[in-house]
Amino acid sequence: MVMNDCTDVGGLETWLRTEVVAAFDELRADPSQAIRADEMREHLAMLHEA
Repeated sequence: MVMNDCTDVGGLETWLRTEVVAAFDELRADPSQAIRADEMREHLAMLHEA
């Protein structure tokens, strides 16, 4: 789930505590999963063009 509507504070809190924390823990456990900032910018630019 991607959090787009920040007016739902309870939903935002749940999302932060579940999905964001889980993703952070996975990345901390295996830093090789990380991508560089320039790779992310390139990916976002591709999504924006589509």
